[in-house]
Amino acid sequence: MSRANSFLWIVGMAALFVVPAFAQPDLDPNNTASEFKVYSPESQGVTPLSQAIDVDAEYPVEDTQESVGVLITSNEKVVFALDYNPGILWYDINMNRLQWPRDFEGNNMSAFYDDNGNPLPDGGFWGAKVKSNAYGPGFGLGGACNFGPESDVQIASLFDACVMGEIPCVQLYNNDGTPIVPVKCGISEALAKDYEGNVRIGDWDYLSNGNIVIAAECRKALGNSEVLGIAQSRVVTYGILAPGEQFPSIFARVSDYSQGNQEMWHGVASTKNGFAVRYSAGGAKITFFNNDGTRRSPEVDLTSLGTGAMAGVLAGGRGDHEGWHSDGVSRYILVSENSNLFGTLHPFVAIFDEDGNLIKGPFGVATGPDGYYYTTCDRNDCALHPSGKYIVVWIETDYLQLPSGGILLGRIFNEDGTPATKMFVIDNATNPDDPDSQPGLSRRPRVVWRGNKIAVVWVSTNRDEGGIQRVSGRTFQYGEETGIENYMIY
Repeated sequence: MSRANSFLWIVGMAALFVVPAFAQPDLDPNNTASEFKVYSPESQGVTPLSQAIDVDAEYPVEDTQESVGVLITSNEKVVFALDYNPGILWYDINMNRLQWPRDFEGNNMSAFYDDNGNPLPDGGFWGAKVKSNAYGPGFGLGGACNFGPESDVQIASLFDACVMGEIPCVQLYNNDGTPIVPVKCGISEALAKDYEGNVRIGDWDYLSNGNIVIAAECRKALGNSEVLGIAQSRVVTYGILAPGEQFPSIFARVSDYSQGNQEMWHGVASTKNGFAVRYSAGGAKITFFNNDGTRRSPEVDLTSLGTGAMAGVLAGGRGDHEGWHSDGVSRYILVSENSNLFGTLHPFVAIFDEDGNLIKGPFGVATGPDGYYYTTCDRNDCALHPSGKYIVVWIETDYLQLPSGGILLGRIFNEDGTPATKMFVIDNATNPDDPDSQPGLSRRPRVVWRGNKIAVVWVSTNRDEGGIQRVSGRTFQYGEETGIENYMIY
């Protein structure tokens, strides 16, 4: 670490919040490739463990896929979340399909289970959010659910909680794919049962102490006023649930912002000492918490971060286009897209500590002599490894001039923000030497990195001659064989 950066680190430890002015590696737009150039993953030391496949090929839909997700379990199983035909599918790390221990009438798809552990049919939820436990075994599926009288899919213990509208729920699983029941609800029982309106899931995660946290966007206007103490029609909340709880024993709103609505989509991550929620409340914000739900930081305004030309590049919206994750230990990673600096939407990344201090970045993702500054991106995601390295994936939309998608790219970085690889294509349907030959488009990527394995999910038409958007997945290996590391219990 340089003397300047050491000084900034010391200041960051002394202050609750600081905006460091870290140098951007290769920020000069003149120091870039003269034309769009991408590489194969193999040429960058990223070894594919499979070809890209459409994981939902057996479940054809005509609608555009929206909320997709991916996770890697502690025993190296990969779970993919679908949007339409909602549910999850699982594979081994080499992308061989696995059979669920319990599925609904032999469909080899999983979702939610009733109070007796019986699989429920498709339907009853939307907005899938999947997470694995970074601190031990287990994984789960979250969604905006209606298991009440208006639904064909009902859960007795949640029937009354769904009478007034949708609620945010999480179905937990053991590592062998068997469900843990009952299904958990992310808002208080009183708010769910007594106030009309929907509550959609924002995101959720495991905590290092064995609990889980569920964040939601509460659209119960009267309940927001009387229960949460804030007169807004949409309020972002969080609920913390212990293993034996179906409703949260700790439940509160995330933000004190009182001028207009709050929103979130994705945006919960956890470390050994707490969790952090990214959301929109009069602009993009993050609040950092301890495991018990007490605040570790004031509300961090992302528009205030960065200096000079980098000011505000991390802001973004409610979370659709951004990635917010952790290393499962002590740091968080954010990727956002912004057009302030280069005139086109460019992905920018930054690293935060557990107290909300920006400690590295913002850095441009597609910069430097092996980058292409003028990339126009749509949707980004990222994953932070405990080693400090991280991967960013994004959709380059300008090169193919497609109206609703483009080329899915990835790049791995060292801890100091310098590139460890050049920009590489994720989908083997894209020829790095002739990207124009890509047969379709890619959209909405999500990525996870655990041990030395990386899994990516996205929406693509590259393997469908009819142009139907499918949920695509692929796995990779990067770095030395270290196996899966768990960090539980702190």
